[in-house]
Amino acid sequence: MLDRSARTAAHPRYVGIGGRWFGDRPGTLRLLDTETGLVSRCPDADWQGLDELSCSPWRDGEGRYHLMGRWHDFAADQSGDSPGATGVGRGTFPPSRVVDHVGFEFAVWGRPCWAPDRSDRILFTGGDGRLYLGDFLKLRGPAPSPPQPLRWQVDPPEGATGWHRDPCWSDLPALGGRLLISQLYGLSPTRPGASSHLWWLELSPDGESIVGAEQALVLEGVGLSPSQDEERMPTVGVDHTGRPLLAYLARAQGQVNWELWLMPIEPMTSGRGPRVLTTARRKLAEECAPVLPSFSADGRWIYAGRTPNGTFRLERLAIPADASERSPSGSSSGGPRSDKSLGLLEHGPTGGVIGASAPS
Repeated sequence: MLDRSARTAAHPRYVGIGGRWFGDRPGTLRLLDTETGLVSRCPDADWQGLDELSCSPWRDGEGRYHLMGRWHDFAADQSGDSPGATGVGRGTFPPSRVVDHVGFEFAVWGRPCWAPDRSDRILFTGGDGRLYLGDFLKLRGPAPSPPQPLRWQVDPPEGATGWHRDPCWSDLPALGGRLLISQLYGLSPTRPGASSHLWWLELSPDGESIVGAEQALVLEGVGLSPSQDEERMPTVGVDHTGRPLLAYLARAQGQVNWELWLMPIEPMTSGRGPRVLTTARRKLAEECAPVLPSFSADGRWIYAGRTPNGTFRLERLAIPADASERSPSGSSSGGPRSDKSLGLLEHGPTGGVIGASAPS
């Protein structure tokens, strides 16, 4: 069932969304299908304790995707005997069932990330803020191999702390195997005044060491760009022409809600890594929730969580024909798209799509 040779590359179709964002049954995890727009509930018993699900960039020999997420042993918590273990859990979809889960001696922070090579390797942030690499098939057994923190073989970003989060590891050729992270500046994510910025990390061939690092968002011809105080949850995809794009959330210090930004990725050239130019960026939406943006497989849409008027909803935003398209005022930071270019998704007992429309 887990034979790597039988796997075929595929767009990571499903995205796990925490039940806390929904008014009904808030403890129940949801799955967003980025192909159909369907939002469905995960079975309570099978997926108990799992959240922050990440979809494999491949399908197995039976045509199923594998979902990996942070796991917590709530049953142990409820028994009162001892604190429940934390770790990672894995399931298949469809059919929706848990394959296995494993606990660690440390916490898992945020959403795990699959390696792009169709293996069972995963990358995630530990409770100490470091990035850990592990192979799910080797985490168990008579001689388990626990996940190991990535080693820095170059100097980390100046002024940065040891906290990293939101790993995004894609096989897009434009990235040259590089990893995107949100690098924290400040004492800790929970302390006032902390900020975070997106960085490219170049990994060693075995993926166990960091051999290069550079800030992801740059201003053409000048160097590092002045940026917002917080840049989070990067995700990469392509538009319908195959052009590589970066989407991420950002906000200024003191703001509660996030903005969704989109910009093209310039492919690697000899001697340097990929570039994402802020001069070509476009703001797609305001009043966003800290929910991972997700591309559709056909490159026509980005799914995002928004909280207008304090009420959470999922929206499907059209990817503009030109990501560097300017707003009427001449600024590249136009406001949210009109309702005519958005497909509002609502969830029911079995999920559903309401009011989806074609991109303008």
